[in-house]
Amino acid sequence: MSEQQPLLINTYNEVHCMHHPTGHSWIFAVSLTVGSMAGGGVLAIPEAVEQTGWAGIALLFIIAVINCITGVLLGKVMEQTPAEKMVDYASIGRHVYRGWAARWAVWASTFSQYVTLGGVSIIFLVLVGLLMHALVPKVPHGFWTLVVGVCVSFVVLPMKTLGEAKWMSAFAIVATAAVVFMSVVVSLLFRFSADYAAQESMFAHQSIKGSTLATGFSVFTFAFGATALFPNIYAHMSRKEDWDMSMYTAYGLSFMLLYLPIAVVGYYVYGAYLAQTSNMIDALSAFAASNTPVGGVVMAATALIIVHLLTALPIVLVPVLNTIERRIVKPDALLLLRLAIRAVTIASLTVIALFFPYFLDIISIVTCVSVSMSCYILPCLFYWQLIRPGVGMKILLVLIMLFGLLGSGVGIYVAIDELIQARPAPSVLLRSLILPLIMLFVRLFFSACSPRFRHLCDLTCLQDVSANPNPFKGLFTFT
Repeated sequence: MSEQQPLLINTYNEVHCMHHPTGHSWIFAVSLTVGSMAGGGVLAIPEAVEQTGWAGIALLFIIAVINCITGVLLGKVMEQTPAEKMVDYASIGRHVYRGWAARWAVWASTFSQYVTLGGVSIIFLVLVGLLMHALVPKVPHGFWTLVVGVCVSFVVLPMKTLGEAKWMSAFAIVATAAVVFMSVVVSLLFRFSADYAAQESMFAHQSIKGSTLATGFSVFTFAFGATALFPNIYAHMSRKEDWDMSMYTAYGLSFMLLYLPIAVVGYYVYGAYLAQTSNMIDALSAFAASNTPVGGVVMAATALIIVHLLTALPIVLVPVLNTIERRIVKPDALLLLRLAIRAVTIASLTVIALFFPYFLDIISIVTCVSVSMSCYILPCLFYWQLIRPGVGMKILLVLIMLFGLLGSGVGIYVAIDELIQARPAPSVLLRSLILPLIMLFVRLFFSACSPRFRHLCDLTCLQDVSANPNPFKGLFTFT
C-alpha cells in the first residue's frame, strides 16, 4: 500500500480472492458464526421456551436444523458465484438473476443484510445498556448505551475486514459458554433449595402455548440468524470446500452445548416465572437475592455476557460499514469522509437503541422483517434459480419458505402491537431526533444499493436534531 492511499481502503476483494493458505480455516467460520449469534440468544431462549411451552424445545431443534440446511444451500450458491463478483449478500442475487429479477434480488438482499445486521447491533447495544444498569443501578441504561456506542466506534472505525475480528469471536464464545455453565449450575442449586420449595407454585409448566408461539419462533430464529454474515465469512475462507463442515459444526455446537442446556434447565427451574423477567439474568437474580455467593456468580455471568456482546458488535457492524463505504465512496476517498460515514452510521444505531430499550420486542420485529428473509427465503430462492434442483428438493425449499413466511407474518403483528403498548413514542422526539437519523440510515441504504442514489447521501439532515432542547430527558437521570 502506497503512502498516498488512505488507511481505510477497500481491501475486501483482496481478502475475498485469498485462495492461498493465507486465508482462514473452517474453524474461523465456526468461530464467527457462533460468536455473532450466541450471546443474545442465550439470554432470551429460556423466556421464549416459556412462551411456547415444552414444545418450544422441539421448535428450537427444527429451527436449528432448517438454518443449518439453508446455510449449506447458500454455500452451494456461493461456490457457483465468481470470487471477483461476490463481495456481499446483494452480489449473490446479482449473479443468480438477470434483468428486473436481478434488481429485485439486489434490493431484497441489501435490505435483508442491512436491517438484520443493523437490527442485531441495536439489540446488542440495548442489552449491554440494560445489563450494565443491572450491575450499577445508580447509572441509567441510556448512559451506558451511549458509552458503549462511543467505545465501539473507536474499535470499529479503523477495521478494514471481518478477518480482523476473529479473536473477538473467540472471546465471545468462551464468555457465552461460561455464562451457560454458571446459569445451569445456579439454576439447579436454586431448584433443590428450601426457597424454591416454599414458592414452587410460581414455577408452573405447560406442554404447549399457542397464544405466544409466534414470539417464541422469532426469538429462536434470531438465536440462529447469522445467515446475513455468511457471504462475508465465506469470502475469507481459504478452503471453500470446508463450508459444509463449518455449518454442521457451528449449528451443532450452538444447539447442543449452548442453547439446549440453558433452554431445558431454565424452563424446568423457573417455568412461568420467566414471563415476569426480561432475560435469563433476571431469573437468576431470584435466587441471588437471598444468597450472597450466588449473587457474586450472577454478577460474573452478567459481566461475561457484556464481554460477549461487546466483542460481537464489531463482527456484525464491519460488513455493513464496509458495504456502505464501498458503494458510496471511491477507493481513493479521503480518510475523514470514510470515518464520517462510519461514525454517522454507528451514531444512528446508538440513538435508536437509546429510545427502544425493549429487548424481546425488538428481537421479534428484526427477526420478522429481515432475519427470516435472509435465513429462510433468499437462500432457497437463490438455490432454486442457480442449482436447478430436483422435485424432492423443490418441495423441501417450498416448505422452508412457507415455514419462514408463516412464522414471520404472525410474529410481526404481535411484536409491533407489544412494542406500541410498551412505549408510545413522543411525537416531538420522533420528529426532532429519531426520524432524521432513521432517514439518514435509509439514505445510506439507497446509496449502497445503486450509484444513482448517491446524491441522497446528504449529511445535512442531522441539522434538525437541535430542534429538541433535551431529547435525552429521562434516559440520563442519575439516582
